[in-house]
Amino acid sequence: MYHNHLKPRTLTATFPDGTTLKRRTARDYTHVVSSEGRINPHNCSWCGRPDLVQARLKDFDNPVVGVVTNDPRKN
Repeated sequence: MYHNHLKPRTLTATFPDGTTLKRRTARDYTHVVSSEGRINPHNCSWCGRPDLVQARLKDFDNPVVGVVTNDPRKN
């Protein structure tokens, strides 16, 4: 039995400058933290709660926060 809430889907996060990152996952995420000017899949941290976003800001130079703008599970 395969539950829909465990099914992987592709999430897209959008940063203030318009840059987007995509991730295929079954987990729930709301935000992505990265470094301004160096936004890429290898230099980011996906977070599922606002408190985790705040905790990850210190790990990046010139941190910038992207928001998950499409989650097929929530649309």
